[in-house]
Amino acid sequence: MKQEKLEPNLVNNTESPKEHSDWTRSEDLSHDKLAQHEEYWVLNPELPKPETKRESGPEILEVEVLIVSFELKFPVQELMAINSFDEALKNPLRIGAVETLRPILKRIETLKKETDINQVKLDELENKYRELSRAIGILNSVSRTVDHDR
Repeated sequence: MKQEKLEPNLVNNTESPKEHSDWTRSEDLSHDKLAQHEEYWVLNPELPKPETKRESGPEILEVEVLIVSFELKFPVQELMAINSFDEALKNPLRIGAVETLRPILKRIETLKKETDINQVKLDELENKYRELSRAIGILNSVSRTVDHDR
């Protein structure tokens, strides 16, 4: 059973939820305590409300579909085989992969900032993105090679 944390004195409006370090998230509050929580904001409209983030499930699925689609269209082993700077600049497979990977990163960043994604799932998506990015590689103009290790 989850141990209930102490909450600010909402009736006397002496503490704001932002100032209270062990404030519980609204989904952890009982119905009565949630009503008090909401009442605090009604009685103190000048204070900014805490951020609420949207549900991440559908957007996680979209990112996972984009990743699978990327892997089908741009085979990782073929991308890893591109090691020459000059070849990388001209290779249509690599050029297409670079353009296709950018929106995946933007979606992951949006998930992180705007949704309730848990850290484990976020780490999983970010790790997969890094794998794909490494397959594309970074061009090194000094050694005229493609670095697949960063």
